[in-house]
Amino acid sequence: MMSALKLEIFRPRTDEAEEDGYLSPEAARDLRETAYAEGVKAGAASASAAFEAEKIRLLGPILDALHRAERSQTEAHMAALSSLRPLLDTLIATILPPLAYDGLIAELRQLLVAAARSAPNASLTLHLAPENTEAIGAVLQDVPANFRISPAPELGALEAQLHWQDGFETIDLHQVLNAAHATCARFFARPADTDQSEMTLKGNANAR
Repeated sequence: MMSALKLEIFRPRTDEAEEDGYLSPEAARDLRETAYAEGVKAGAASASAAFEAEKIRLLGPILDALHRAERSQTEAHMAALSSLRPLLDTLIATILPPLAYDGLIAELRQLLVAAARSAPNASLTLHLAPENTEAIGAVLQDVPANFRISPAPELGALEAQLHWQDGFETIDLHQVLNAAHATCARFFARPADTDQSEMTLKGNANAR
């Protein structure tokens, strides 16, 4: 007696392999390449972190030593400058006033000459501190200008005013001396230059 025929459905091996958890060669290659790339990336990050840690360990003491040396140099520099302040104060107090007096005479001479050229017939009046009228008048007597000298008690020894019909000009060299004193005081009052030190500190903080 002939047995009954039984139909059996055959499917491609790839489908059966996927259902059984088997990876195709293409899938296995992709997975292997992905795992390799991730491993390389993780290894590079680990190596970079290790290198940075070693760099900090090696450079930290060097940067600290440089910072200490820099601070010592800055402090020595400022100490040397501070020791010069009495000398500068003495120079400003003793040498600059005579120089300013000579400068006042030179300025007055130029001012009188310029005024005489611009208005030859103008009558000029030069106001000076009473203690300067005789001395400065003698020095300026050769100036080719029509002017007279008048004492002005309100003016200082380094001040002068030249008056003419329509206006006047003021010279005040006391302001120059005061500016010199103020500049010197500001210079020695300023804090030590710490810009480079701050940069070094920031570098150390970033390294850590």
